[in-house]
Amino acid sequence: MNKPSAFTMFYGHILTVTALGALTFYLGWQWITVDADVGWLCIPTLIATASSRTAYNKARSYQLWKREWDSMNGGTPGLKLTPAQRRIVGTLAWLAMAWVSVTVADDPSAQVGVGLFWLASLGVAIIALIRWLLCAATGGAQRGGKHIAVRVCLPVARQSAALEQAYQALPEHYWPLMERT
Repeated sequence: MNKPSAFTMFYGHILTVTALGALTFYLGWQWITVDADVGWLCIPTLIATASSRTAYNKARSYQLWKREWDSMNGGTPGLKLTPAQRRIVGTLAWLAMAWVSVTVADDPSAQVGVGLFWLASLGVAIIALIRWLLCAATGGAQRGGKHIAVRVCLPVARQSAALEQAYQALPEHYWPLMERT
């Protein structure tokens, strides 16, 4: 695995991701509750936070790979959130933003931010439903060491070569072996 660039390592550092996420949350809060003129800046900071998170994933995967390579223990060291833990954290963050949007829904300056939050929530719910339906239709995801049977249909040979022809097609160094048998 190649080491990511210095920019990716800096842009994907946990402090950078946290700072951009906090700025996005603050600007979203401003948009919903206080000042709609400045709050729209949460959209570009949200995009920057998402790309910073991607850089974080690249940098973190390299760090884990490098740690495993250096230790050669075969395991993946370090603390990693499971998908269930990530869902819990995401649900808690969504609940906090939903509570904020419900409490400030009567404020006219917050109408755009609240509407965009619920529109985004609807979009995420639709995407999750489509993914769930596709996964259920295909019989579930195959992960880990599970084997998937694959069938390849080949045409049946209509004629096979005679045994003598097959022996004659062998290289010369096989002939003494065939004469012994």
